[in-house]
Amino acid sequence: MSLPILTAVTDSEVEAGLVSAFDRRDLGVTVVRRCVDLPDLLAAATTGAARAALLSADLRRLDRDALTRLAMAGIAVVGLIAPGDED
Repeated sequence: MSLPILTAVTDSEVEAGLVSAFDRRDLGVTVVRRCVDLPDLLAAATTGAARAALLSADLRRLDRDALTRLAMAGIAVVGLIAPGDED
């Protein structure tokens, strides 16, 4: 069984690479929606179609409230940071 995930990655090249890698390999992960921004991610989370979200740590307007809403929707969050970005 595959884990359905959402993505909300600010770097389109990074996101395309991740989605492509998930599509090419049997990693047990299926991208069910590529979200363009936080409101899109939050809306997709409420549908129940995903169990996790892979998102950029610098996603615009990402805050504690947004993370709480994702958790309440049953979405586990995996944050991505750019190499060398310690902030």
